[in-house]
Amino acid sequence: MPEGSSRDAITFPRRRKKYPRLPDQINVEFGPGDVIGQAILALYYGAREQGVYLSLSTDLSELVAFNATNPPGWFQLRPMFDADLSGIRANHAFWLRGIDDDDNIVLTHCGRLYALPPSSSLHDELENLRFFYKEPQRQKTPGETCVAESTDLTSVTGRIVFGGAHWIHPRMRGRGLAYFAPRTTRAIGLTTWYTDFAASMAKASMVARGIDATYGWTHVDRGVVTWNRPAAGETLDYKFGWMTRDEVITDLERFTLLLRSGVDRSKVFAI
Repeated sequence: MPEGSSRDAITFPRRRKKYPRLPDQINVEFGPGDVIGQAILALYYGAREQGVYLSLSTDLSELVAFNATNPPGWFQLRPMFDADLSGIRANHAFWLRGIDDDDNIVLTHCGRLYALPPSSSLHDELENLRFFYKEPQRQKTPGETCVAESTDLTSVTGRIVFGGAHWIHPRMRGRGLAYFAPRTTRAIGLTTWYTDFAASMAKASMVARGIDATYGWTHVDRGVVTWNRPAAGETLDYKFGWMTRDEVITDLERFTLLLRSGVDRSKVFAI
């Protein structure tokens, strides 16, 4: 990682912990190294100031197992982040662990690569259910469908880092971690896979309350994506957000400068 960070003036005790430090795990392969390196350092230390150590894992089975323990305020992990259902290759996904001072996991956020063929888009992958499953016709639940109301997502193509499986322990909320985790995932995805786009989704009700601004989305689908799973008793309405590679870089630059400015976190980061 490049030298220097937004927290050079702060000294944190270096403790032997169960998990490695995120900055020690990242090699800046693609994209502007200075921007990505400084952003990852700033995001890491920003989370550290809130009592959370970020670490990286490429073992999705560990994430599935943790989700199965029913952490407070987190629902069942969706199939696109379960390698057994989605067929994600080991080098096409990672997840962030946020660890407290006692080595408890208090935050998760997953990033996975969709490398779409030239003939397909995010809109297509949602509607044919390949977004969720490796073999939709065999693996989908009875009656399961997904309908993208608008065609906005037809422009999201190529190599996409998709972020999700976002969870923060209730006692750690209100510290700005919802700002930090998605940006960290986008930075890692960009420098690891040189992605064309970054995308994510949130319940339509949350977007109506402004969560898209927290996550830093540049574009929000004008329509609703309805994922209907009658066998599970679910009909879920989502909004999708996305950013181009250049927009991801610009957002990382701006956010790094914000963290360096000494802004009062309690007034800016309320989620």
